[in-house]
Amino acid sequence: MTNSTLKQDWKAEDMSDAAVKALIGKVIIKNGDTTTPDPEKYEMALITKHPETGKVKYERVPVKKVEKIITDARAKEDAEQADKK
Repeated sequence: MTNSTLKQDWKAEDMSDAAVKALIGKVIIKNGDTTTPDPEKYEMALITKHPETGKVKYERVPVKKVEKIITDARAKEDAEQADKK
């Protein structure tokens, strides 16, 4: 399911950092081995390349932000499931 989720939702060049984080949250929720993922068990980082200078930036996502990403993804998934009923 991870592969199909990524293929459907990944937009390569056109995704903002926020959209990438939302997609990661969606993948964690849909494919995790638990219904309540623990943010402490996930390490997340963004690697970006500046379009003009070509400089690569590595940024670790703090646990509190990982927790928010997972919480937001869970809320969105729950809302989508409610809409289907």
